[in-house]
Amino acid sequence: NKELNVVTSDLNVVKPNAMKEKNIAMRSGSKIDVAKSDSKNELNVATSAINVGKISESIQNSAKNDVKKEFSNLHELVDNISMVRSTESLKGLLHGRTMKLSTDAMLLLFSRLQMKSLGFELFSWMKNQPGFEVNDDVFFAAFRNFVRAQKWRATEELYNESIERNVHLSIDTFSRMIKELTKARRFDLVETWFDRMKGNLHEATGPFNGLMLAYYKEKLYTRVFCVFDRMKAESIPQDLTSFCIMLSSLRDAGETLKAIDFFQDMQNQGLPIDTKAYSIGLDTLGKAGKVWEASSLFLQMQQQGLQPDRVAYNSLIHAFAKAKMYEQADLVFQDSCKQSFKLDPIIFSTMIKMYADAGMPKQAHEVLLMMKQHAVKTHEYAYHTVMNAYARANYFDEVLEIYSDMKRSGCPVREVTYASMIKVYVKLKDEQAAQKIFQEMLENGFNKSVVAYCTIIDMYSKKGDIEKAMSTFNEMKKAGCRLNAWVYNILIDMFGKSGKLEDALFYFEKMVASRISPDSITYSSLIMAASRANELEKAIELFTDLKSMDIRLDGTLVATMINTFTKAGKYGDLEILLTDATKAGVKIDQRMYLSVYNAFLNANLHGKLKWLQENYGIVQSQKPTDLNS
Repeated sequence: NKELNVVTSDLNVVKPNAMKEKNIAMRSGSKIDVAKSDSKNELNVATSAINVGKISESIQNSAKNDVKKEFSNLHELVDNISMVRSTESLKGLLHGRTMKLSTDAMLLLFSRLQMKSLGFELFSWMKNQPGFEVNDDVFFAAFRNFVRAQKWRATEELYNESIERNVHLSIDTFSRMIKELTKARRFDLVETWFDRMKGNLHEATGPFNGLMLAYYKEKLYTRVFCVFDRMKAESIPQDLTSFCIMLSSLRDAGETLKAIDFFQDMQNQGLPIDTKAYSIGLDTLGKAGKVWEASSLFLQMQQQGLQPDRVAYNSLIHAFAKAKMYEQADLVFQDSCKQSFKLDPIIFSTMIKMYADAGMPKQAHEVLLMMKQHAVKTHEYAYHTVMNAYARANYFDEVLEIYSDMKRSGCPVREVTYASMIKVYVKLKDEQAAQKIFQEMLENGFNKSVVAYCTIIDMYSKKGDIEKAMSTFNEMKKAGCRLNAWVYNILIDMFGKSGKLEDALFYFEKMVASRISPDSITYSSLIMAASRANELEKAIELFTDLKSMDIRLDGTLVATMINTFTKAGKYGDLEILLTDATKAGVKIDQRMYLSVYNAFLNANLHGKLKWLQENYGIVQSQKPTDLNS
C-alpha cells in the first residue's frame, strides 16, 4: 500500500510537468520533438511504477492468503490429531502435509495427541518440515511423550538428534526430564541422563535433590546416601532441602544415631534450620527413644522464633507416646489445641492410638469426642481404633454405640470396620446381626475381606453348621479372596471335630498344594482328628512331619501328642516329647504331668516314673492344660 501511494504521488507530479514542457516545446518550435519524446518516457516510467505497485499489492494479498491457509491447515491438523487412535490413521493424516511449524504449534500437537505411543511417528514427521528446529521446549515435550509411552529407544534417538543439531539443553530441561524418568521408576536411565548433564553444575542442585527425593519415596535409602555423597564430591551446592532429605533417609533407614549426629552437624554448619528440619529432628529423636532431647529441641525451636507446626507437635506427642509417658503426651496435645494453626486429624489419631495401645479405651474415646468438639474431620481410622480398644476390653455396648455414631456422622464405613463389627457380633453370639452386617458389607462392594469371611465361616464351624460354612467358603473363593492358613485351619478343625478325618486331610493337601505353609494349629487339629478317629499311626506320622518342618511346639500340640502317645503305648516317645517341649519353652503343667505319670505307672515303668518326678515334680501346683480342648 505504501509503494502504491508513492507511485501515485510521482504520477501526479509527472503529469503537470509533462504538459508544461509540451507547451514550452510548441512555443520554441525546434524543441517540440524532443519534448514529446521526453514526455512519453516519463509517462512510461509512471505507468511502470503503477504496475509495480499493483504487483506488490498482489504479493501481499497472496502472503496473507498463504498465512490464512497455513493456519487453517494447522487448525484442522490439531482437531483431527486428537481423534487418531492408530499408526495407520496418523500416517494417513500426515501424508502429503507440509507446513512450517512454530514451537507453540509443535507443543500443541504433542498435547493434543491422545495416543502417546504415536509420539515418535509425529516427531519423525515434524523433523521433515521446512525450518524445523529443536529447542528445550520441543525436546522436553517429545521426551516426556516417549517416556510416558515407554519408548526408551526413542529417548536415545532424541538425544542423538540433539547432539547432531548441536542443541545445548539447559539444566532446567535436564531436571524436568529426570523427574519424568523417576516417575516412570527408570532409575537406571536417570543415572545415564545425569552423566550427560553438562554446563554449570553449580546450578544442578534442583535435579540432584529431585533424584534424592525420588529414591527416598521408593525407600531406596542407600541410593539417597550415594547421591548426597556425589554432590559433595563434585562440589555441587547442597541446600537445606538436600540435608532434610538425607536426614529423613537416615531416620527411616533405622540409622537413628547417625541421623542425630547428622542433625547436629547441620546445626554446627550454621544452616538456616527451618520448621520442617526441626520437625524431622524431633521425630528422629523420638524414634531413638531420646524423649527429653526431643523436648529440649522443641523448646530450642521456639527460642529461635519459629512457631512449631502440626508436624512438630505430632512428632513430640509420638515421642512421649512411644516412651509410654502418657501425661506428658497429653500436655503437649492440649497445648497444640490452643495454637493458631488448623488442627490436624493426625495429631488426634496419634493420641487415640496411644490410649488404645495402652488399653485405655475410655481416654481414647474422649479424644474422639474432642475431635467433634473442635470440628476436626473424623476419619474411619479414629472410630475404628476406639472400637477395637473397647472390643479388646470386652466393652461391646460401647463398640455398638460408637459404630452407630459413626454411621450417623456420615463417615464412610469400609471393610476393616465391617470386619471388626462382624467379630463383635460373633463374640456377642448374635448370629443374625453378624449375618446382617456381613450382607451389608457385600452389598456395598466390599467382598474381598478375608477377615470378615473367616469370621463368618468360623462362626458356622463352631455351631457345627458345615453346610453354611462351606457355602460361605465357596463364596469367598468366587469373590477372588486370597486364601490363607487361617481359613484352611478353620475347615480342617471343623471336619476334624465332626469326625471327618478324610475331609480334614483333603483340605490339608489343598493347603499344601496352594503353597500355604501349615502351622502348629494345622497340625494340632489334624493330629487331634486322627487321634479321635483312633488313627494313631497317622497322628504320629503327622507329628513326625511337623518336627521335620521345624514348626515350634506349643502347649496345645504337646497336650495332644501326650494323649496320642499314651493311647499308642509309645512311652519312649513320651519322654522325648517332654524333653523337646522343655527345650521349646513349653511349660509342662499339672494335667500334662499327671497324664504322663499315669501312663508310666500303668505300664509299670518305674525308672521313667523316677525320671519324671526328678525333672517335672515341681509342676503339680501349676494350672493344667485342658487335654480335651
